[in-house]
Amino acid sequence: MKKTIFTILLIGILLTGCGQEKQSSTTINNNSSNSNHQHSSWNHSNIKTNESDQSKQKQSNFDHYHYQVPKSYRSNHEYIKNGNLKHVGEFSFDQFGTKEKLDRISNINQSINSGKIKYTIKSIHLFKNKAHNKEALDAVKQVFNLNQISSTYDTIQLKFNVTNRSDQTVNLNGIKLIQINHDQTLSSNQQLNDESAGQTLQPHQSKSMFAMGLINNYNFKHLKLLQIQFNGVYNQHGKLIDPPSRTININY
Repeated sequence: MKKTIFTILLIGILLTGCGQEKQSSTTINNNSSNSNHQHSSWNHSNIKTNESDQSKQKQSNFDHYHYQVPKSYRSNHEYIKNGNLKHVGEFSFDQFGTKEKLDRISNINQSINSGKIKYTIKSIHLFKNKAHNKEALDAVKQVFNLNQISSTYDTIQLKFNVTNRSDQTVNLNGIKLIQINHDQTLSSNQQLNDESAGQTLQPHQSKSMFAMGLINNYNFKHLKLLQIQFNGVYNQHGKLIDPPSRTININY
């Protein structure tokens, strides 16, 4: 039985469409190069492991590993030591040795109501990544539950808020899917690491969440459409109280 362990590595300040369902859409500025959010990178914060002794040992090794960034990178004016990437082109290194370069920012602030739950997509960040060592590759393979991955890869980070507008405690089931250009679908069992799955919201409580997906390597300029859908919501007795949300269309 697998268990997702959210090990937060503080790098600076911590930071889908189906059938006949109605859709909500927005068009965003794809030339944004600045962000008011305080952190734009977390893609190796969440390590997915099995509950075996071997996995626990590997997790412990990750916890104590700290990559030494070469001087040639540290002297670059676009290098941000604390990972607080605000401008396109800036880059940092995670704890394991992956260079994370911010390639695109989209501030969205698009909301939909789904029954008694309100979802607000706050921002989308796109990253170009390069793992500089074996530890970095091992970490990302655990994050996305992969056996193999190239040392260069692209990720998409989604930041969103979820608000429980009801008078009862609810359990979230996370993002159902993120579809990219009708070409690739991310889901909980397909290259998507979603913090919101399994979260509990008290009556009238709101929480900020984030998710990170591994996307096929291609020029981000070709990104035209994202479709996001959330899973249904359950009460404390496991009864479905709200079905999956409408699809949110984000046009670039």
